[in-house]
Amino acid sequence: MTPTSAAVLLGNTQNFSAEVVNATNTQVTWSVNGIGGGNANVGMIATHGQYTAPADLPSPANVEIRATSQADLAKSASAQVTVTSDISLSVAPGAASVELGAIQAFRGSLVSNGHPDPAVRWKLAGAACPANCGAIDASGNYTAPQIMPTFGSVTINAQSVADSSKQASANVTITSNFALNVTAPGSVAAGSSTSITSTLQPVAGSNPSTALSWTLAGAGCTGAACGTLTGATIQSVGGALTATAAYTAPNTRPNPNSVTITVTPQADPSRIAQATLTILPGSSGVSVTLSPVSATRASSHRLTLSAQVSGTNNSTLNWSVNGV
Repeated sequence: MTPTSAAVLLGNTQNFSAEVVNATNTQVTWSVNGIGGGNANVGMIATHGQYTAPADLPSPANVEIRATSQADLAKSASAQVTVTSDISLSVAPGAASVELGAIQAFRGSLVSNGHPDPAVRWKLAGAACPANCGAIDASGNYTAPQIMPTFGSVTINAQSVADSSKQASANVTITSNFALNVTAPGSVAAGSSTSITSTLQPVAGSNPSTALSWTLAGAGCTGAACGTLTGATIQSVGGALTATAAYTAPNTRPNPNSVTITVTPQADPSRIAQATLTILPGSSGVSVTLSPVSATRASSHRLTLSAQVSGTNNSTLNWSVNGV
């Protein structure tokens, strides 16, 4: 057999020839590692002796090419082939910033003088993995997590299917640039209610978690003494999430007389939005009606006024003239 040894790059070919003497039938049967004609794992060999190395590196990388005489099956010759790899693998882009829930495509590029399997395996690595570092599909499309991980960086690893020793990586920085705001009146009367609205606007193409949590606090109150917040109604308009909660001020004003409403996004708890409300004195429901409301009198002439008190059982009045 000629040659008796060869190194063949993945997917490339090598011609072998076998000479049979002292026989009328000089035909031979070719096999690779004992498999007639070979297979995709160890390579294929044609009836005329052309060997095609496999597209994926076999283990071990050495294979045997054997030619067996058709005239006498006991007579054969062999050659040793080392299947080699010169693959160079790179990933593009090499680095990227990806917003929460957004998708970034990565592509693996193989360079070789052979014809290796072009497929690439993808996997993620990082302190937040596997629970909260996102996901990558078989095509290299990376989807960032919807919730900001404690460590906001992820490594994208690509591995050649043809030669698992050939790898490349890219770095991802997960970003959180959604807008969050709270709209509320500057003040509310004690015992009355008002609406508080929070809007979360994602960056175009992103998909952060839209869950929001609401808290209420004040320097001069705790718990119910600060008032109450009740269930937020949620609607999505044009990609933005709007949540509206009802705030009811306490009947007794705290001291200091302000409370702060804080909205915390699950997507990134560091990006809170707040509104501060001043609690004003509430209406007592008591009213006084005076009659007449205007009159003209000469100097030293008397005018009798009557006053009607409603909204209370205590009808006692204090009278004053020009505040005196």
